[in-house]
Order: sequence, then C-alpha cells, then structure tokens
Amino acid sequence: MKKASFYFISHIILLFTLCSYTQLFASSSLESGKINPVAIKTIMDTLEKKYAVEGFSADFFQESPLPDLGISESAEGNAFFKKPEKFRWEYTMPDVLHYISDGNTLWIHSKEDNNVWIGKTAAFFGKGSSVTFLTDIKSIRTKFKTGLLNSSEKNLWKVELTPSGTTSFGINKIYLFINKKSSIITKIITYNLNNEETRITLSNYNFKKIPSDGLFSFEIPEKANIIPLD
Repeated sequence: MKKASFYFISHIILLFTLCSYTQLFASSSLESGKINPVAIKTIMDTLEKKYAVEGFSADFFQESPLPDLGISESAEGNAFFKKPEKFRWEYTMPDVLHYISDGNTLWIHSKEDNNVWIGKTAAFFGKGSSVTFLTDIKSIRTKFKTGLLNSSEKNLWKVELTPSGTTSFGINKIYLFINKKSSIITKIITYNLNNEETRITLSNYNFKKIPSDGLFSFEIPEKANIIPLD
C-alpha cells in the first residue's frame, strides 16, 4: 500500500471538507499585505454557496513531482463526498485502490491482491490530522491564514492557505485555484513540511446527483486478506 496515496488522501479530505464549510476559513486570519478583506470574503462567500450541497462527486488527476529523479508519479480516478465527513476515493490508474469512510470506519481495498485494511478513520489519520480535527469544524477558523495571490491564469483566483498556530496537519502551504466564473476549485497544490509537492486537477463535477449512502460503506469480498490499521 502506497504511503504517498495516504498523504494525498488525508490532505484532500481536508480541502473538500473545507469547501463544504468555507464560511469558517473565510473568516480566518488574513496575511498582512497580501489581501483585501472584502475580496477574500466575496470569494469565499461565493465558494461556500457553490459547495453548500449535501454531497457531490468529481474526477481527479493527481501528480507528484520527484525532482531528484526528474519524473512525476501520477494517478487518476473518481471521488465522492457526503456530509458529514463521508468520502470515497476510487483510484483507477495506475492501480485500482479504494479508500472508503462512512465518517467512522475506514476501509482501504486493493482489488489486485484482495487486501482490505480496516480501522477507525480518525485513529488512522492521527490526532489533530486533516481528518480528526474535522470533528470540531469551528476550529478551522483558528488554524489557517488566507491570502489572495496573483495567478498566471487570468480566469482563476489563487488562494493561499497557511496553517496558523502550532498544528500544521503535516502541511506547509496549500494553494486553491478557483474558477472566477463557475466558482469551482479546478486545481489544488499542496506542499508538506518537507516541501514535497502534490498537485491535483479536478474536473467533471456533479453537484446535482447526491451520492447514495451505499457508496460510503464496504462489503468485504470473499477470501479477502483482512489487515487491521494500527
């Protein structure tokens, strides 16, 4: 099982939950000299309105540059989200791998070798991580500074999120690229504490069809290798 995927999933879960509650980090501290408070409030209010749905889905393309090797690792698939804190990530390439949570139990299924990892979502991602702190959504406003930066793409807003205080969730910086016309997040770039970069491009959003609850539960296949998540 790939640790890079775990890193990616944990931080993107944070981002999409933030999208569902953007009014909370819209009011967080503003980084001095980078932003007009009225502008960031308008952007976040619009984003909040767009993502104020019970659930949605999107396609994703993930890219993790490896500068030392001069290559990038990539993956793609589909993702589904539903309040409160339910998610399903279906990697279709290069490997078929599913991450599923009903908000409490986490299942990770590798179809190729029929391995199933099972544990508690909050316990696996760690205390104070991008998943577990979501049990206290109001704390988000105290954990991020927001900044509006210049974007090389004129049709996109570029919003910077910087963890504030002593809890970083393993994140150094997050950049959200938001389409000015549609108010959807089209790209996310994260940097961890080692300054390692992960990019994700999002497309084919579906806000009209709410994912069914059945997508966020998992029936263990016959003869599966069951492995506890410590």
